[in-house]
Amino acid sequence: MSDSDDDVPLGQMVKKSPKPASDSMDFESDDDDIPLGQMKKKAPAKKKAPAKKKAPAKSAKKSPAKKSKPAAKKAAPAKKKPAAKPKAKAGPAVKATSASPASSQFYAKAEKGRMIQAILCRWWYGISWPSEEALSRPVPKGYESLDGFSGVYVSTAGGEVGKILDNRNHEECPCFNNLIATHAGELKTTLMKCIEGQMEKLDDKNCDTMKDLEKMKKWCNGVNADKVEKEGTKVAKGLGLLD
Repeated sequence: MSDSDDDVPLGQMVKKSPKPASDSMDFESDDDDIPLGQMKKKAPAKKKAPAKKKAPAKSAKKSPAKKSKPAAKKAAPAKKKPAAKPKAKAGPAVKATSASPASSQFYAKAEKGRMIQAILCRWWYGISWPSEEALSRPVPKGYESLDGFSGVYVSTAGGEVGKILDNRNHEECPCFNNLIATHAGELKTTLMKCIEGQMEKLDDKNCDTMKDLEKMKKWCNGVNADKVEKEGTKVAKGLGLLD
């Protein structure tokens, strides 16, 4: 077959076969009359169906992250205690610091201060105060004696109810201000009287108080009054207790 046969209709090249009798369908095709050259032409490419868009993958629902338990609070570091300030040198009887009253510092720093302190703890065993003269003064009408304060009276009637009458001589009062102005020699004598008076009043002569009083008496007896007075005056002026 030559190349020119390509343009010959198929109907001329092949004898038509008799059509089968059919009431419903016709299988005869008109393609028999199409030249071979035209049949070789490529059929138009079928359009590709648009690719179905992939449904976005359902992201797995993220379960809410479990809240982590808050870390246990670290215990606050213990605060360092400030270093204790060195205490002032303690005297034989009382410890004192710069914040203590001047009298307390005097007790601690001076031998005279220790003597005064010892007297104030037991003065009624060696000192008569108020004096007999103060106690013998007449008392106005409507006044009664105040319990525990000899020489002191209180008004209970009339127009001066509640008024206090004090007949005591305060210049002789056994108080710190009066004793610091007294010479150490006189203080030594007074303290010995107070110690001995207390020892006499004790029923149990073997008690601890008696032993303490014996030690105090021995110490007082050995005091150098002039030396103690000089030292005491210097300390008292340094503390502003004496001019």
